[in-house]
Amino acid sequence: ATIDHGLRPTSQAEAKALKQLCQDWQIPHFILTWHNQLGSKNLEARAREARYQLLAAQAKKLNCQLLLTAHHGDDQLETFLIRLIRGSGLDGLTAIREEHDLTDQLLLKRPLLAFRKAELIAYVKAKKLAWFDDESNLQEVFLRNRLRQFMADEIGDKVSHLRLLRTLKHLRRAQSYIGLESARSNKQLVQLEIGQAGIK
Repeated sequence: ATIDHGLRPTSQAEAKALKQLCQDWQIPHFILTWHNQLGSKNLEARAREARYQLLAAQAKKLNCQLLLTAHHGDDQLETFLIRLIRGSGLDGLTAIREEHDLTDQLLLKRPLLAFRKAELIAYVKAKKLAWFDDESNLQEVFLRNRLRQFMADEIGDKVSHLRLLRTLKHLRRAQSYIGLESARSNKQLVQLEIGQAGIK
Protein backbone atom coordinates (compact mmCIF):
# COMPACT_ATOMS: atom_id res chain seq x y z
CA ALA A 1 0.00 0.00 0.00
CA THR A 2 1.12 3.54 -0.74
CA ILE A 3 -0.20 6.53 1.17
CA ASP A 4 -0.80 9.61 -0.98
CA HIS A 5 -0.91 12.45 1.54
CA GLY A 6 -1.61 14.98 -1.21
CA LEU A 7 1.02 17.30 0.26
CA ARG A 8 3.37 17.36 -2.74
CA PRO A 9 2.67 17.95 -6.45
CA THR A 10 4.46 14.72 -7.37
CA SER A 11 2.83 12.44 -4.79
CA GLN A 12 0.09 11.13 -7.06
CA ALA A 13 2.51 10.27 -9.87
CA GLU A 14 4.83 8.53 -7.40
CA ALA A 15 1.97 6.45 -5.98
CA LYS A 16 0.92 5.41 -9.49
CA ALA A 17 4.50 4.46 -10.36
CA LEU A 18 4.71 2.27 -7.28
CA LYS A 19 1.40 0.68 -8.16
CA GLN A 20 2.74 -0.14 -11.63
CA LEU A 21 5.91 -1.60 -10.14
CA CYS A 22 3.88 -3.89 -7.89
CA GLN A 23 1.69 -4.92 -10.82
CA ASP A 24 4.84 -5.84 -12.79
CA TRP A 25 5.81 -8.07 -9.86
CA GLN A 26 2.24 -9.41 -9.53
CA ILE A 27 1.87 -7.94 -6.04
CA PRO A 28 -1.55 -6.54 -5.07
CA HIS A 29 -1.23 -2.81 -4.39
CA PHE A 30 -3.53 -0.16 -2.98
CA ILE A 31 -3.22 3.63 -3.11
CA LEU A 32 -4.69 5.12 0.06
CA THR A 33 -5.40 8.86 0.01
CA TRP A 34 -5.50 11.28 2.93
CA HIS A 35 -8.14 13.97 2.45
CA ASN A 36 -7.69 15.83 5.75
CA GLN A 37 -4.47 17.74 5.16
CA LEU A 38 -5.76 21.32 5.64
CA GLY A 39 -3.78 23.45 8.08
CA SER A 40 -0.08 23.36 8.88
CA LYS A 41 -0.09 22.94 12.68
CA ASN A 42 1.51 19.65 13.72
CA LEU A 43 1.33 18.54 10.08
CA GLU A 44 3.89 15.76 10.47
CA ALA A 45 2.12 14.30 13.51
CA ARG A 46 -1.30 14.47 11.85
CA ALA A 47 0.04 12.87 8.67
CA ARG A 48 1.65 10.07 10.68
CA GLU A 49 -1.58 9.41 12.60
CA ALA A 50 -3.61 9.42 9.37
CA ARG A 51 -1.12 7.07 7.72
CA TYR A 52 -1.52 4.40 10.36
CA GLN A 53 -5.28 4.82 10.45
CA LEU A 54 -5.49 4.29 6.69
CA LEU A 55 -3.18 1.29 6.80
CA ALA A 56 -5.02 -0.30 9.72
CA ALA A 57 -8.37 0.17 7.98
CA GLN A 58 -7.04 -1.39 4.77
CA ALA A 59 -5.52 -4.30 6.70
CA LYS A 60 -8.88 -4.93 8.37
CA LYS A 61 -10.60 -5.03 4.98
CA LEU A 62 -8.11 -7.65 3.79
CA ASN A 63 -8.17 -9.60 7.07
CA CYS A 64 -4.44 -8.91 7.31
CA GLN A 65 -2.74 -9.42 10.68
CA LEU A 66 0.77 -8.16 9.88
CA LEU A 67 1.85 -4.72 8.66
CA LEU A 68 5.42 -4.03 7.54
CA THR A 69 6.76 -0.50 7.16
CA ALA A 70 10.01 0.68 5.58
CA HIS A 71 11.47 2.70 8.46
CA HIS A 72 15.25 2.38 8.33
CA GLY A 73 18.24 2.97 10.56
CA ASP A 74 18.56 6.68 9.75
CA ASP A 75 14.94 7.16 10.87
CA GLN A 76 15.87 5.45 14.12
CA LEU A 77 18.89 7.70 14.69
CA GLU A 78 16.91 10.85 13.91
CA THR A 79 14.05 9.85 16.21
CA PHE A 80 16.43 9.11 19.08
CA LEU A 81 18.19 12.48 18.72
CA ILE A 82 14.91 14.41 18.37
CA ARG A 83 13.57 12.87 21.55
CA LEU A 84 16.88 13.48 23.32
CA ILE A 85 16.72 17.16 22.32
CA ARG A 86 13.13 17.39 23.59
CA GLY A 87 14.04 15.88 26.95
CA SER A 88 12.15 12.61 26.57
CA GLY A 89 12.22 10.03 29.32
CA LEU A 90 13.15 6.38 29.04
CA ASP A 91 10.07 5.41 27.03
CA GLY A 92 10.75 8.10 24.44
CA LEU A 93 14.48 7.40 24.18
CA THR A 94 13.84 3.81 23.14
CA ALA A 95 12.86 5.49 19.82
CA ILE A 96 11.22 3.40 17.12
CA ARG A 97 10.21 -0.06 18.26
CA GLU A 98 10.90 -3.02 15.98
CA GLU A 99 7.38 -4.28 16.53
CA HIS A 100 4.23 -3.58 18.50
CA ASP A 101 0.49 -4.09 18.29
CA LEU A 102 -1.03 -1.34 16.16
CA THR A 103 -4.51 -2.66 16.96
CA ASP A 104 -5.86 -5.75 18.70
CA GLN A 105 -5.80 -7.57 15.37
CA LEU A 106 -2.78 -5.99 13.66
CA LEU A 107 0.93 -6.40 14.45
CA LEU A 108 3.25 -3.68 13.13
CA LYS A 109 6.85 -4.68 12.32
CA ARG A 110 9.74 -2.64 10.92
CA PRO A 111 12.23 -5.09 9.37
CA LEU A 112 14.60 -2.48 7.88
CA LEU A 113 15.69 -0.71 11.08
CA ALA A 114 19.02 -2.54 10.98
CA PHE A 115 19.93 -0.91 7.64
CA ARG A 116 21.14 2.61 6.89
CA LYS A 117 19.47 4.58 4.11
CA ALA A 118 22.68 4.51 2.08
CA GLU A 119 22.67 0.72 2.20
CA LEU A 120 19.10 0.59 0.88
CA ILE A 121 19.91 3.01 -1.95
CA ALA A 122 22.98 0.94 -2.87
CA TYR A 123 20.79 -2.17 -3.02
CA VAL A 124 18.23 -0.44 -5.21
CA LYS A 125 20.99 0.76 -7.56
CA ALA A 126 22.46 -2.73 -7.75
CA LYS A 127 19.05 -4.06 -8.78
CA LYS A 128 18.70 -1.23 -11.33
CA LEU A 129 15.45 -0.01 -9.78
CA ALA A 130 14.15 3.55 -9.72
CA TRP A 131 13.37 5.35 -6.48
CA PHE A 132 11.87 8.66 -5.44
CA ASP A 133 13.41 11.39 -3.30
CA ASP A 134 10.85 13.19 -1.16
CA GLU A 135 11.58 16.89 -1.69
CA SER A 136 9.68 17.75 1.50
CA ASN A 137 12.71 16.31 3.35
CA LEU A 138 14.54 19.50 2.32
CA GLN A 139 12.07 21.83 4.03
CA GLU A 140 13.86 23.29 7.06
CA VAL A 141 10.60 24.13 8.80
CA PHE A 142 10.66 20.58 10.21
CA LEU A 143 13.07 19.74 13.04
CA ARG A 144 13.74 16.28 11.60
CA ASN A 145 14.93 17.80 8.32
CA ARG A 146 17.19 20.32 10.06
CA LEU A 147 18.63 17.56 12.20
CA ARG A 148 19.12 15.31 9.15
CA GLN A 149 21.14 18.05 7.43
CA PHE A 150 23.17 18.69 10.58
CA MET A 151 23.96 14.99 10.81
CA ALA A 152 25.08 14.93 7.18
CA ASP A 153 27.26 18.04 7.56
CA GLU A 154 28.63 17.72 11.09
CA ILE A 155 28.28 14.11 12.20
CA GLY A 156 28.18 11.86 9.16
CA ASP A 157 29.82 8.50 9.70
CA LYS A 158 31.23 9.57 13.07
CA VAL A 159 28.04 8.22 14.63
CA SER A 160 28.15 4.44 14.59
CA HIS A 161 24.78 2.96 13.76
CA LEU A 162 25.76 -0.28 15.48
CA ARG A 163 26.63 1.61 18.67
CA LEU A 164 23.28 3.40 18.53
CA LEU A 165 21.48 0.07 18.18
CA ARG A 166 23.44 -1.22 21.17
CA THR A 167 22.46 1.85 23.20
CA LEU A 168 18.80 1.45 22.25
CA LYS A 169 18.98 -2.23 23.18
CA HIS A 170 20.30 -1.27 26.63
CA LEU A 171 17.55 1.33 27.04
CA ARG A 172 14.84 -1.15 26.07
CA ARG A 173 16.27 -3.72 28.47
CA ALA A 174 16.13 -1.13 31.25
CA GLN A 175 12.60 -0.16 30.24
CA SER A 176 11.49 -3.80 30.26
CA TYR A 177 13.08 -4.42 33.67
CA ILE A 178 11.45 -1.33 35.17
CA GLY A 179 8.09 -2.38 33.72
CA LEU A 180 8.36 -5.88 35.16
CA GLU A 181 9.47 -4.58 38.56
CA SER A 182 6.65 -2.03 38.59
CA ALA A 183 4.09 -4.73 37.79
CA ARG A 184 5.53 -6.99 40.49
CA SER A 185 5.48 -4.19 43.07
CA ASN A 186 1.89 -3.28 42.20
CA LYS A 187 0.85 -6.92 42.58
CA GLN A 188 2.52 -7.15 45.97
CA LEU A 189 0.87 -3.88 47.06
CA VAL A 190 -2.57 -5.15 46.05
CA GLN A 191 -1.98 -8.44 47.89
CA LEU A 192 -0.86 -6.53 50.99
CA GLU A 193 -3.91 -4.26 50.94
CA ILE A 194 -6.21 -7.23 50.48
CA GLY A 195 -4.51 -9.02 53.38
CA GLN A 196 -4.82 -5.97 55.64
CA ALA A 197 -8.51 -5.69 54.76
CA GLY A 198 -9.03 -9.30 55.77
CA ILE A 199 -10.29 -10.28 52.34
CA LYS A 200 -9.76 -13.91 51.36
